[in-house]
Amino acid sequence: DDDETMNAVAQMNLTSKVTVAGLKPTARAQRAAVKTEARCSAADATRKAASLAVAVAVAAAPLVAVEEAFARDVAPYAGLTPCKSNKAFAKRQKTEIKALEKRLKKYDAASAPALALNATIEKTNTRFANYGESGLLCGKDGLPHLIVDGNLEHLGEFAVPGLGFLYVAGWIGYAGRSYVMMNKETA
Repeated sequence: DDDETMNAVAQMNLTSKVTVAGLKPTARAQRAAVKTEARCSAADATRKAASLAVAVAVAAAPLVAVEEAFARDVAPYAGLTPCKSNKAFAKRQKTEIKALEKRLKKYDAASAPALALNATIEKTNTRFANYGESGLLCGKDGLPHLIVDGNLEHLGEFAVPGLGFLYVAGWIGYAGRSYVMMNKETA
């Protein structure tokens, strides 16, 4: 039965029509809807179905967790552990929060300094949570360390801020140069 079905499908030509409407017309385009027609044989359909099945399998695969990625690359970063599981990092967070709460006890709960300290406590907790979730590596001191060895897993730690710095420094230099040239011409 399966062979007969496959042979019947192999003899058919599959057709699909797609209509794209609602696009803004350009200066030379007509306002009519664009119609495209795609035809494929049964052999093409089976290849497309197989590739679709592979794509679904790849998309369904779980992403690599930070701990698994760290376990894979532990040798190059000896002494560094993910901040999320670093005891010194947790101790540093606890110490900072405790110091802020100690200062908070000196003020009335509705006063401006107390509200500012509460906001600072929230920002501190958020900062530590973001460091823990971002995959940064912390040392024995509990501070995040930047990895600048070209590993693409750590690209955002140095390359993106570095390029931002170069852009801003270039802009400041260009503005200074333009200012000097303009004053040189008028003098």
